[in-house]
Amino acid sequence: MDAGQPETEDSLRREYREMRERWASSGDVLPCPRCGGSMQAGTSWLQGRFSTFLLFGWSWQYLWFEPRDGPREEVLAPRQRPPSWRCTSCSSVLIEPGA
Repeated sequence: MDAGQPETEDSLRREYREMRERWASSGDVLPCPRCGGSMQAGTSWLQGRFSTFLLFGWSWQYLWFEPRDGPREEVLAPRQRPPSWRCTSCSSVLIEPGA
């Protein structure tokens, strides 16, 4: 790989995973991958609203991700509460995979 070319997606994921692991063990602030701001630790989950229940009835809620060039993937299923981070500057959310 040339020094002038951007890093591959896999190497960026690996680098960010290592950064999260260092952050978890040291208590340092996790930087936002989008803007560089501070990420606040917490959890994410899905929750229906009573008004939606009245209009549409009971339904399971899932969070999906669909890449531009591939099939959709389930990101978050009902009753899951994975570790997550939210940027205090740009509001981006990072959800820990496989949690």
